[in-house]
Amino acid sequence: MAGLLVLAQAIGFGSALAATTCADINGGVFNVSGADTQSSTVSLTAGDIITLNYTFVVDTTFFYGIELGVGGHYADGSGRVSGTLHVTVTTTGTQSFSWRSLSEGIPSQIDVTVVCTAAVVPGPVVTSASPASGPIAGQQTTVVTGQNLTGATSVKFGGVNVLRFTVLSATQISVVTPPHAVGAVDVTVTTPLGSGRGTAIYRYAAMPDPTADPTVKAMVDFQVHTVQVMGQQQMDNVQDRLTELHNDEVPLLSNRAAFAQMPAPQRQYGLPTDPAANVSPASDSTSPRQTPRDGQAAPMTAASDSSLRYWTAGALQFGRDTTYADAKYNVSSSGMTAGVDTRLTRNVKAGIAVGFGIDHATIGSNGSRINANVWSAQAYASYRVAPLWFMDGVLGYAAGRLANYRYDSTALAFGSGERSAGDLFGSLSINHELKVDRWKIACSTCNGSGSTATPRAARASSI
Repeated sequence: MAGLLVLAQAIGFGSALAATTCADINGGVFNVSGADTQSSTVSLTAGDIITLNYTFVVDTTFFYGIELGVGGHYADGSGRVSGTLHVTVTTTGTQSFSWRSLSEGIPSQIDVTVVCTAAVVPGPVVTSASPASGPIAGQQTTVVTGQNLTGATSVKFGGVNVLRFTVLSATQISVVTPPHAVGAVDVTVTTPLGSGRGTAIYRYAAMPDPTADPTVKAMVDFQVHTVQVMGQQQMDNVQDRLTELHNDEVPLLSNRAAFAQMPAPQRQYGLPTDPAANVSPASDSTSPRQTPRDGQAAPMTAASDSSLRYWTAGALQFGRDTTYADAKYNVSSSGMTAGVDTRLTRNVKAGIAVGFGIDHATIGSNGSRINANVWSAQAYASYRVAPLWFMDGVLGYAAGRLANYRYDSTALAFGSGERSAGDLFGSLSINHELKVDRWKIACSTCNGSGSTATPRAARASSI
């Protein structure tokens, strides 16, 4: 009989309880008086601690003892009339829970109180934001750093929900800041485990007046100046060609383009150098003219020769730009021009030309820079008014694309944008040439030229 009683106790006689969590256990559903055993299935979290306080009410005179089991882990109270047993839950999820008397052969009466101490799961902690400041208009990408950020359901800057956020890891969240008034704000992250707040870790700053920023002013000046200089260089190249057309004999091909290795480091920290510095000595109108080789067409003569003549002019520099650590390979030119012309009548020669300019410049010392590309087209003509008297005209248009990269010290980030610009240029001059032996002296009067740069279509984005 005693063996049957022990067997009955071992297999868990007693009511099956409905407790499923720490809260249910603490609600008293496992606290009983005068029972021998209890068992149930519960849902617990790793780290929960189950505590069993017990007292044997009836002296069995034999062997006292009680056993507590949770999820396959046991605590034994053999040989004690009363006491406390503890089991720490090692896995999260549904598992078995039971306790039973270990007395031999005689039914026991035991008063039992069960307590569950829930595992302490830390909530989110917010420590910093980077960049730590930005514009009052928001729209800045910022990384919030902390701990236990997984599962974030909201992120607020100064109590305002961010425009969007992405949880990168348990320690970082990428956010796009909302608009806010000037000043330092708290950053709050909420997860299912609670909310964490970083006090005054982000500051909204008023946007400074860009016209007062020396870098902005230098970049604007550079943009306008670059397009004008490149337009002027194109006009100079064509005017040199017009001087060449004053001769009765003009070679089929004329190459006055020059190529040079760029000095290192490349020009930086300021506006473009004087355009005259970029003009190759080969563009001097007094330089020797090419003579036709065997098999080439004859030079353009005073007769009615209307065959086409081709020419190039300008200067091109290339080389490594050591301004940046990655040593980019850059090409720079204030103006390369190629054209074709012909004789229209005995006293009129005319042509068209296309050109381009390219430049890279660093503005200031914080990495702001501009990449400029300018293309142009021009028409020109020379009219022999009288012997040794010529009327020359040039009309052209240059279109440029200016890519800007500027460091914003307020947002602690780079901004990028593009701007297009146009330059209408032209000149009209009357030239008188005087030849003495191998010397030629030219004098220009009534010379006029003009250009206008028109910035258009700017856009910007952070990088």
